Amino acid sequence: MKDPRKGTVSREVRFETLEQRVLLSADTNAVLLGDYNGSGQVEQGDLDLVLSNWGRDFVEENTAVPAAWVVDLPTDQIEQRELDAVLQFWGQSVAPDAGDGRVLPLTSGEFVPAILGSSSDVDTYSIDMQAGDDLLVTIREFGNNFTTMEATLFGPDNRAVERVTFNTGGDVDQVSVTQTGTYKLVVRDPGGSGSGAYRLTAVVIDDTVDAGNEVLDSGETFIGTLNSGDIDTFTVDANVGDDLLFTVRENGNNFTTMDISLYGPDAQLIQAAEFNTGGRLDRFNLTQSGTYTYVVRDKERTDTGSYLVTAVVIDNVIDTDNTALTSGRTLIASLGSSDIDTYTIDAQAGDDLLFTVREDGNNFTTMEVSLYGPDAALIETTEFSTGGRLDRFNLSQSGTYTLVVRDEDGFNTGQYVVTGVVIDST
Repeated sequence: MKDPRKGTVSREVRFETLEQRVLLSADTNAVLLGDYNGSGQVEQGDLDLVLSNWGRDFVEENTAVPAAWVVDLPTDQIEQRELDAVLQFWGQSVAPDAGDGRVLPLTSGEFVPAILGSSSDVDTYSIDMQAGDDLLVTIREFGNNFTTMEATLFGPDNRAVERVTFNTGGDVDQVSVTQTGTYKLVVRDPGGSGSGAYRLTAVVIDDTVDAGNEVLDSGETFIGTLNSGDIDTFTVDANVGDDLLFTVRENGNNFTTMDISLYGPDAQLIQAAEFNTGGRLDRFNLTQSGTYTYVVRDKERTDTGSYLVTAVVIDNVIDTDNTALTSGRTLIASLGSSDIDTYTIDAQAGDDLLFTVREDGNNFTTMEVSLYGPDAALIETTEFSTGGRLDRFNLSQSGTYTLVVRDEDGFNTGQYVVTGVVIDST
Protein backbone atom coordinates (compact mmCIF):
# COMPACT_ATOMS: atom_id res chain seq x y z
CA MET A 1 0.00 0.00 0.00
CA LYS A 2 1.18 3.52 -0.70
CA ASP A 3 0.40 6.74 1.08
CA PRO A 4 0.63 9.82 -1.20
CA ARG A 5 2.82 11.66 1.30
CA LYS A 6 4.92 8.88 2.82
CA GLY A 7 5.45 6.45 -0.03
CA THR A 8 5.44 2.70 0.53
CA VAL A 9 4.60 1.65 4.05
CA SER A 10 5.89 -1.48 5.73
CA ARG A 11 2.76 -2.39 7.63
CA GLU A 12 -0.99 -1.85 7.37
CA VAL A 13 -3.20 -2.22 10.45
CA ARG A 14 -6.94 -2.41 9.86
CA PHE A 15 -9.42 -1.91 12.70
CA GLU A 16 -12.58 -3.96 12.41
CA THR A 17 -14.15 -3.68 15.87
CA LEU A 18 -15.72 -0.85 17.81
CA GLU A 19 -12.50 -0.38 19.76
CA GLN A 20 -9.25 -2.09 18.97
CA ARG A 21 -5.78 -1.60 20.43
CA VAL A 22 -2.57 -2.12 18.51
CA LEU A 23 1.10 -1.88 19.43
CA LEU A 24 3.48 -0.70 16.71
CA SER A 25 7.08 -1.22 17.74
CA ALA A 26 9.02 -2.47 14.72
CA ASP A 27 7.81 -0.37 11.78
CA THR A 28 9.31 2.76 10.39
CA ASN A 29 6.03 3.49 8.65
CA ALA A 30 2.52 2.20 9.20
CA VAL A 31 -1.02 3.10 8.22
CA LEU A 32 -3.97 2.71 10.59
CA LEU A 33 -7.26 2.17 8.79
CA GLY A 34 -10.74 2.26 10.26
CA ASP A 35 -13.34 0.05 8.60
CA TYR A 36 -16.15 -0.88 10.96
CA ASN A 37 -17.38 -4.44 10.30
CA GLY A 38 -15.51 -4.35 7.00
CA SER A 39 -18.27 -2.29 5.44
CA GLY A 40 -15.95 0.27 3.91
CA GLN A 41 -18.62 2.92 4.52
CA VAL A 42 -17.13 4.66 7.56
CA GLU A 43 -16.36 8.31 6.99
CA GLN A 44 -13.33 9.98 8.48
CA GLY A 45 -15.43 12.29 10.66
CA ASP A 46 -16.95 9.30 12.46
CA LEU A 47 -13.64 8.08 13.83
CA ASP A 48 -11.07 9.25 16.28
CA LEU A 49 -7.60 7.85 16.83
CA VAL A 50 -6.65 8.03 20.50
CA LEU A 51 -2.93 7.81 21.21
CA SER A 52 -2.25 7.00 24.83
CA ASN A 53 1.47 7.75 24.92
CA TRP A 54 4.38 9.22 22.98
CA GLY A 55 2.99 8.26 19.54
CA ARG A 56 0.87 11.37 19.13
CA ASP A 57 4.00 13.22 17.99
CA PHE A 58 4.45 10.88 15.02
CA VAL A 59 0.92 10.45 13.66
CA GLU A 60 -0.75 12.50 10.98
CA GLU A 61 -4.26 12.24 9.59
CA ASN A 62 -4.23 11.09 5.98
CA THR A 63 -6.58 13.46 4.19
CA ALA A 64 -6.29 11.49 0.95
CA VAL A 65 -7.71 8.25 2.36
CA PRO A 66 -10.89 8.38 4.50
CA ALA A 67 -10.50 6.99 8.02
CA ALA A 68 -6.73 6.56 7.80
CA TRP A 69 -3.81 7.79 9.87
CA VAL A 70 -0.16 7.70 8.92
CA VAL A 71 2.40 6.66 11.52
CA ASP A 72 6.02 7.62 10.96
CA LEU A 73 8.23 6.17 13.71
CA PRO A 74 11.79 7.52 13.97
CA THR A 75 14.19 4.63 13.44
CA ASP A 76 16.39 5.67 16.36
CA GLN A 77 13.47 5.28 18.79
CA ILE A 78 11.86 2.06 17.57
CA GLU A 79 13.62 -0.26 19.98
CA GLN A 80 12.93 1.85 23.03
CA ARG A 81 9.28 2.75 22.53
CA GLU A 82 5.95 1.35 21.47
CA LEU A 83 3.04 3.19 19.97
CA ASP A 84 -0.14 2.40 21.89
CA ALA A 85 -3.02 3.35 19.62
CA VAL A 86 -6.73 2.92 20.13
CA LEU A 87 -9.18 3.60 17.35
CA GLN A 88 -12.55 4.64 18.76
CA PHE A 89 -15.64 4.83 16.59
CA TRP A 90 -17.89 7.79 17.15
CA GLY A 91 -21.32 8.56 15.78
CA GLN A 92 -23.59 5.53 15.52
CA SER A 93 -20.60 3.27 15.92
CA VAL A 94 -19.97 4.28 19.54
CA ALA A 95 -23.10 6.11 20.63
CA PRO A 96 -25.83 3.56 19.88
CA ASP A 97 -29.09 4.41 18.22
CA ALA A 98 -32.16 3.57 20.29
CA GLY A 99 -34.04 3.01 17.07
CA ASP A 100 -32.07 -0.10 16.13
CA GLY A 101 -31.92 -1.50 19.65
CA ARG A 102 -28.23 -0.99 20.35
CA VAL A 103 -27.35 0.19 23.86
CA LEU A 104 -23.90 1.24 25.06
CA PRO A 105 -23.09 0.06 28.61
CA LEU A 106 -21.56 2.80 30.74
CA THR A 107 -18.81 2.23 33.28
CA SER A 108 -19.09 4.39 36.38
CA GLY A 109 -16.58 7.23 36.17
CA GLU A 110 -15.78 6.68 32.49
CA PHE A 111 -15.49 9.79 30.31
CA VAL A 112 -17.44 9.13 27.08
CA PRO A 113 -16.97 11.14 23.85
CA ALA A 114 -20.03 10.71 21.63
CA ILE A 115 -21.89 12.26 18.73
CA LEU A 116 -25.47 12.62 17.56
CA GLY A 117 -24.85 11.77 13.94
CA SER A 118 -27.97 13.37 12.51
CA SER A 119 -30.89 15.52 13.61
CA SER A 120 -33.01 12.38 14.08
CA ASP A 121 -30.33 10.40 15.94
CA VAL A 122 -31.04 9.07 19.44
CA ASP A 123 -28.28 7.67 21.69
CA THR A 124 -29.03 5.15 24.43
CA TYR A 125 -26.78 4.13 27.33
CA SER A 126 -27.23 1.66 30.16
CA ILE A 127 -25.80 1.48 33.67
CA ASP A 128 -26.44 -0.92 36.55
CA MET A 129 -27.33 0.29 40.04
CA GLN A 130 -28.53 -1.01 43.36
CA ALA A 131 -31.41 0.46 45.35
CA GLY A 132 -29.98 3.23 47.56
CA ASP A 133 -27.16 4.21 45.17
CA ASP A 134 -26.76 7.79 43.98
CA LEU A 135 -26.33 8.52 40.27
CA LEU A 136 -24.46 11.57 38.97
CA VAL A 137 -24.56 12.29 35.22
CA THR A 138 -23.03 15.28 33.46
CA ILE A 139 -23.59 15.96 29.74
CA ARG A 140 -21.97 18.74 27.76
CA GLU A 141 -22.07 19.58 24.07
CA PHE A 142 -18.65 19.68 22.41
CA GLY A 143 -18.81 22.76 20.25
CA ASN A 144 -21.90 24.85 19.59
CA ASN A 145 -24.02 22.28 17.81
CA PHE A 146 -27.35 22.22 19.61
CA THR A 147 -30.05 24.73 20.49
CA THR A 148 -31.47 22.27 23.02
CA MET A 149 -30.39 18.84 24.21
CA GLU A 150 -32.58 16.40 26.10
CA ALA A 151 -31.57 13.56 28.43
CA THR A 152 -34.10 11.09 29.86
CA LEU A 153 -33.35 8.49 32.51
CA PHE A 154 -35.45 5.32 32.56
CA GLY A 155 -35.61 2.89 35.48
CA PRO A 156 -35.36 -0.92 35.31
CA ASP A 157 -39.16 -0.96 34.83
CA ASN A 158 -38.72 1.23 31.69
CA ARG A 159 -40.60 4.11 33.29
CA ALA A 160 -39.10 7.59 32.95
CA VAL A 161 -37.42 8.66 36.18
CA GLU A 162 -36.29 12.12 35.08
CA ARG A 163 -36.16 14.19 31.91
CA VAL A 164 -33.84 17.20 31.64
CA THR A 165 -33.48 19.72 28.83
CA PHE A 166 -30.57 22.16 28.58
CA ASN A 167 -28.83 24.48 26.15
CA THR A 168 -25.14 23.65 26.40
CA GLY A 169 -24.94 21.10 29.19
CA GLY A 170 -26.65 19.76 32.28
CA ASP A 171 -27.04 17.04 34.87
CA VAL A 172 -29.26 14.03 35.41
CA ASP A 173 -28.69 13.29 39.10
CA GLN A 174 -30.61 10.84 41.26
CA VAL A 175 -30.28 10.47 45.03
CA SER A 176 -30.90 7.04 46.54
CA VAL A 177 -32.53 5.29 43.58
CA THR A 178 -35.45 3.08 44.53
CA GLN A 179 -34.89 0.13 42.20
CA THR A 180 -32.11 -2.39 41.62
CA GLY A 181 -31.34 -3.18 38.00
CA THR A 182 -30.33 -1.63 34.70
CA TYR A 183 -31.12 2.03 34.07
CA LYS A 184 -31.14 3.55 30.59
CA LEU A 185 -30.16 7.08 29.60
CA VAL A 186 -31.46 8.44 26.29
CA VAL A 187 -29.80 11.51 24.75
CA ARG A 188 -31.20 13.41 21.77
CA ASP A 189 -31.90 16.79 20.22
CA PRO A 190 -35.63 17.26 20.97
CA GLY A 191 -36.07 19.78 18.16
CA GLY A 192 -34.48 17.47 15.60
CA SER A 193 -32.45 20.34 14.17
CA GLY A 194 -28.96 19.75 15.57
CA SER A 195 -26.21 17.20 15.26
CA GLY A 196 -22.67 17.04 16.56
CA ALA A 197 -20.38 15.91 19.34
CA TYR A 198 -20.99 15.88 23.08
CA ARG A 199 -19.31 14.50 26.21
CA LEU A 200 -20.85 12.44 28.97
CA THR A 201 -19.79 11.04 32.36
CA ALA A 202 -21.90 8.90 34.69
CA VAL A 203 -20.87 8.13 38.27
CA VAL A 204 -22.59 5.62 40.54
CA ILE A 205 -21.93 6.28 44.22
CA ASP A 206 -21.57 2.83 45.74
CA ASP A 207 -18.86 0.69 47.32
CA THR A 208 -17.08 0.06 44.00
CA VAL A 209 -14.13 2.23 42.98
CA ASP A 210 -14.86 4.09 39.75
CA ALA A 211 -12.95 3.98 36.49
CA GLY A 212 -10.48 6.85 36.51
CA ASN A 213 -10.71 7.26 40.29
CA GLU A 214 -7.61 8.63 41.99
CA VAL A 215 -6.59 7.19 45.36
CA LEU A 216 -5.19 9.97 47.54
CA ASP A 217 -2.38 9.47 50.00
CA SER A 218 -2.80 11.54 53.14
CA GLY A 219 -0.79 14.74 52.70
CA GLU A 220 -0.41 14.37 48.94
CA THR A 221 -1.36 17.25 46.63
CA PHE A 222 -2.82 16.00 43.35
CA ILE A 223 -3.37 17.96 40.12
CA GLY A 224 -6.66 17.04 38.47
CA THR A 225 -8.35 18.18 35.28
CA LEU A 226 -12.03 18.61 34.49
CA ASN A 227 -12.85 18.24 30.81
CA SER A 228 -16.13 19.18 29.21
CA GLY A 229 -18.82 16.88 30.63
CA ASP A 230 -16.42 15.42 33.20
CA ILE A 231 -16.83 14.23 36.81
CA ASP A 232 -13.75 13.37 38.90
CA THR A 233 -13.67 11.12 41.97
CA PHE A 234 -11.04 10.72 44.67
CA THR A 235 -10.92 8.17 47.48
CA VAL A 236 -9.10 8.14 50.80
CA ASP A 237 -9.22 5.64 53.65
CA ALA A 238 -9.93 6.73 57.23
CA ASN A 239 -11.11 5.21 60.50
CA VAL A 240 -13.69 6.00 63.15
CA GLY A 241 -12.54 8.98 65.23
CA ASP A 242 -10.14 10.34 62.60
CA ASP A 243 -10.36 13.90 61.28
CA LEU A 244 -10.43 14.33 57.50
CA LEU A 245 -9.14 17.61 56.03
CA PHE A 246 -9.69 18.41 52.34
CA THR A 247 -8.73 21.46 50.28
CA VAL A 248 -9.47 22.06 46.60
CA ARG A 249 -8.28 25.00 44.53
CA GLU A 250 -8.54 25.84 40.83
CA ASN A 251 -5.17 26.01 39.08
CA GLY A 252 -5.65 29.29 37.29
CA ASN A 253 -8.92 31.16 36.74
CA ASN A 254 -10.87 28.40 35.04
CA PHE A 255 -14.12 27.90 36.94
CA THR A 256 -17.07 30.07 37.87
CA THR A 257 -18.23 27.60 40.51
CA MET A 258 -16.77 24.28 41.62
CA ASP A 259 -19.06 21.66 43.18
CA ILE A 260 -17.52 19.30 45.78
CA SER A 261 -19.29 16.41 47.54
CA LEU A 262 -18.11 13.94 50.17
CA TYR A 263 -19.57 10.44 50.50
CA GLY A 264 -18.98 8.01 53.35
CA PRO A 265 -18.03 4.32 53.20
CA ASP A 266 -21.78 3.55 53.17
CA ALA A 267 -22.12 5.60 49.93
CA GLN A 268 -24.28 8.19 51.70
CA LEU A 269 -23.76 11.90 51.08
CA ILE A 270 -22.05 13.52 54.08
CA GLN A 271 -21.53 17.07 52.87
CA ALA A 272 -21.59 19.17 49.69
CA ALA A 273 -20.12 22.61 49.09
CA GLU A 274 -19.69 25.12 46.28
CA PHE A 275 -16.69 27.41 45.75
CA ASN A 276 -15.76 30.13 43.30
CA THR A 277 -12.02 29.55 43.24
CA GLY A 278 -11.65 26.81 45.84
CA GLY A 279 -12.20 26.00 49.47
CA ARG A 280 -12.28 23.38 52.21
CA LEU A 281 -14.45 20.43 53.08
CA ASP A 282 -13.37 19.12 56.49
CA ARG A 283 -14.97 16.47 58.70
CA PHE A 284 -14.04 15.82 62.31
CA ASN A 285 -14.35 12.71 64.47
CA LEU A 286 -15.53 10.41 61.67
CA THR A 287 -18.26 7.94 62.55
CA GLN A 288 -17.32 5.22 60.02
CA SER A 289 -14.21 3.31 59.05
CA GLY A 290 -13.59 2.65 55.36
CA THR A 291 -13.18 4.45 52.06
CA TYR A 292 -14.43 8.02 51.70
CA THR A 293 -15.16 9.46 48.24
CA TYR A 294 -14.82 13.06 47.08
CA VAL A 295 -16.62 14.09 43.88
CA VAL A 296 -15.37 17.15 41.99
CA ARG A 297 -17.30 18.74 39.14
CA ASP A 298 -17.94 22.10 37.50
CA LYS A 299 -21.35 23.34 38.63
CA GLU A 300 -22.05 25.30 35.45
CA ARG A 301 -20.90 22.34 33.25
CA THR A 302 -19.39 24.97 30.92
CA ASP A 303 -15.91 25.42 32.37
CA THR A 304 -12.84 23.23 32.02
CA GLY A 305 -9.33 23.30 33.42
CA SER A 306 -6.97 21.98 36.05
CA TYR A 307 -7.24 22.16 39.82
CA LEU A 308 -5.42 20.88 42.90
CA VAL A 309 -6.68 18.77 45.79
CA THR A 310 -5.09 17.75 49.08
CA ALA A 311 -6.51 15.37 51.67
CA VAL A 312 -5.06 14.84 55.14
CA VAL A 313 -6.18 12.11 57.52
CA ILE A 314 -5.38 12.93 61.13
CA ASP A 315 -4.54 9.57 62.69
CA ASN A 316 -1.50 7.78 64.10
CA VAL A 317 0.07 7.24 60.65
CA ILE A 318 2.76 9.65 59.42
CA ASP A 319 1.68 11.45 56.24
CA THR A 320 3.37 11.16 52.86
CA ASP A 321 5.06 14.57 52.97
CA ASN A 322 5.22 15.01 56.76
CA THR A 323 8.30 16.70 58.23
CA ALA A 324 9.65 15.66 61.64
CA LEU A 325 10.67 18.71 63.67
CA THR A 326 13.79 18.85 65.83
CA SER A 327 13.24 20.79 69.05
CA GLY A 328 14.63 24.32 68.70
CA ARG A 329 15.32 24.11 64.97
CA THR A 330 13.70 26.66 62.63
CA LEU A 331 12.48 25.25 59.33
CA ILE A 332 11.70 27.19 56.13
CA ALA A 333 8.72 25.70 54.30
CA SER A 334 6.20 26.65 51.62
CA LEU A 335 2.49 26.18 50.95
CA GLY A 336 1.40 25.58 47.37
CA SER A 337 -2.12 26.06 46.09
CA SER A 338 -4.56 23.84 48.08
CA ASP A 339 -1.60 22.56 50.12
CA ILE A 340 -1.74 21.25 53.70
CA ASP A 341 1.55 20.77 55.57
CA THR A 342 2.01 18.50 58.58
CA TYR A 343 4.81 18.39 61.14
CA THR A 344 5.43 15.92 63.95
CA ILE A 345 7.40 16.20 67.16
CA ASP A 346 7.73 13.85 70.13
CA ALA A 347 7.03 14.95 73.69
CA GLN A 348 6.30 13.40 77.07
CA ALA A 349 3.50 13.91 79.56
CA GLY A 350 4.35 16.95 81.72
CA ASP A 351 6.46 18.65 78.99
CA ASP A 352 5.66 22.08 77.57
CA LEU A 353 5.34 22.41 73.78
CA LEU A 354 5.96 25.78 72.08
CA PHE A 355 5.32 26.53 68.38
CA THR A 356 5.87 29.69 66.37
CA VAL A 357 4.76 30.08 62.75
CA ARG A 358 5.51 33.18 60.67
CA GLU A 359 5.03 33.95 56.98
CA ASP A 360 8.26 34.64 55.09
CA GLY A 361 7.14 37.67 53.13
CA ASN A 362 3.62 39.03 52.72
CA ASN A 363 1.97 35.99 51.16
CA PHE A 364 -1.02 35.04 53.28
CA THR A 365 -4.23 36.77 54.31
CA THR A 366 -4.92 34.23 57.05
CA MET A 367 -2.87 31.23 58.12
CA GLU A 368 -4.40 28.43 60.17
CA VAL A 369 -2.42 26.23 62.55
CA SER A 370 -3.85 23.20 64.39
CA LEU A 371 -2.28 20.90 66.97
CA TYR A 372 -3.28 17.24 67.38
CA GLY A 373 -2.28 14.93 70.21
CA PRO A 374 -0.84 11.40 70.03
CA ASP A 375 -4.41 10.08 70.12
CA ALA A 376 -5.18 12.10 66.92
CA ALA A 377 -7.65 14.31 68.83
CA LEU A 378 -7.65 18.03 68.08
CA ILE A 379 -6.08 20.04 70.92
CA GLU A 380 -6.20 23.58 69.58
CA THR A 381 -6.61 25.64 66.41
CA THR A 382 -5.51 29.23 65.92
CA GLU A 383 -5.57 31.72 63.02
CA PHE A 384 -3.40 34.76 62.37
CA SER A 385 -2.58 37.14 59.51
CA THR A 386 1.22 37.20 59.45
CA GLY A 387 2.22 34.73 62.15
CA GLY A 388 1.68 33.67 65.72
CA ARG A 389 2.18 31.16 68.52
CA LEU A 390 0.53 27.95 69.60
CA ASP A 391 1.77 26.84 73.02
CA ARG A 392 0.63 23.99 75.27
CA PHE A 393 1.82 23.50 78.84
CA ASN A 394 2.03 20.42 81.05
CA LEU A 395 1.09 17.96 78.30
CA SER A 396 -1.26 15.17 79.34
CA GLN A 397 0.02 12.53 76.87
CA SER A 398 3.33 11.06 75.83
CA GLY A 399 3.89 10.39 72.12
CA THR A 400 3.92 12.10 68.74
CA TYR A 401 2.16 15.46 68.36
CA THR A 402 1.11 16.72 64.91
CA LEU A 403 1.04 20.35 63.78
CA VAL A 404 -1.05 21.16 60.69
CA VAL A 405 -0.33 24.37 58.73
CA ARG A 406 -2.55 25.61 55.90
CA ASP A 407 -3.78 28.76 54.22
CA GLU A 408 -7.30 29.34 55.49
CA ASP A 409 -8.92 29.21 52.05
CA GLY A 410 -6.21 27.31 50.16
CA PHE A 411 -5.75 30.21 47.74
CA ASN A 412 -2.61 31.98 48.89
CA THR A 413 0.82 30.45 48.41
CA GLY A 414 4.31 31.22 49.63
CA GLN A 415 7.01 30.56 52.17
CA TYR A 416 6.82 30.55 55.95
CA VAL A 417 9.00 29.54 58.87
CA VAL A 418 8.07 27.20 61.71
CA THR A 419 9.81 26.38 65.00
CA GLY A 420 8.88 23.79 67.62
CA VAL A 421 10.42 23.58 71.08
CA VAL A 422 9.87 20.88 73.67
CA ILE A 423 10.53 22.01 77.26
CA ASP A 424 11.51 18.78 78.95
CA SER A 425 9.89 18.31 82.35
CA THR A 426 12.77 16.19 83.66
